[in-house]
Amino acid sequence: MLDEQVTVFAPKVGVQTACRAFGVNPRSFRHRRQRDEDRLPKRAHSEPALRAAHPASLSGVEKDRIVEVLCSERFCDLAPAQVYATLLDEGTYLCSERQMYRVLGRMWPRLRAAPWRAPARWRLRGAPLGGRPAESGVDLGH
Repeated sequence: MLDEQVTVFAPKVGVQTACRAFGVNPRSFRHRRQRDEDRLPKRAHSEPALRAAHPASLSGVEKDRIVEVLCSERFCDLAPAQVYATLLDEGTYLCSERQMYRVLGRMWPRLRAAPWRAPARWRLRGAPLGGRPAESGVDLGH
């Protein structure tokens, strides 16, 4: 709407003066006019390039080793921070604590898809396959 007024008055007083009078940015006015007249240069849309891996990033073998350690029987019940501290106490450094969380977070969907079974120490001793303990002869009054 203001561009139309600038266009009407520009031949009489000049584009700069008309733009100033109507409070229109001269560059924006020129850009919109070129766009409407289809005189803007066409941008070449290129395919986004795949980013190269960071030189310090962990390899797939290293990531698999981290998941193997975190999911091992020994550490399955511990948070990565606890695993990290325990391994450092033993003189073993796999990666940073944050990297353990990252690797585990990326692997989580695949780990969840695998059939999960509670560790043996979680299951009740003497429980049949159904998971409930065998009933004793004691009446609990239920």
